[in-house]
Amino acid sequence: MCVEAYAAALLDGEGCIFVRNNGRTSQLVIDFKMTDEGPLHLLASRWGNDVLPNGKTTTGRIMYHWMVTGDHALEFLTDVLPWLQGKREQAELGLTWPLWTSGCTLPEYVRGDRQKILLGLRELRALPCQ
Repeated sequence: MCVEAYAAALLDGEGCIFVRNNGRTSQLVIDFKMTDEGPLHLLASRWGNDVLPNGKTTTGRIMYHWMVTGDHALEFLTDVLPWLQGKREQAELGLTWPLWTSGCTLPEYVRGDRQKILLGLRELRALPCQ
């Protein structure tokens, strides 16, 4: 199986690309929440991080959560981009995310670039399906 193609299909159908911004810092996030943990374990085995329980649905099924951030998110997007369909534009925008060394003061131009990506991703998610 081509794990990257499978991950692209999961991202198109179940995943989310967004910027988490707490006012002081921001980070690019690839996020999945599903009731079937198997596909998430496959993603975790390829791109790292843990699959964690994340509450229950209204019918009582356990929700599972997997995500990657920062340079791991960029690696994930780079790997799945050739197979993406519905979220291709979001991924291409996400791949422009400027990395910066943790603990260093973030220059204003990097902060501005990150804000543009945040707003662009919000706008793309608001578009109707094509």
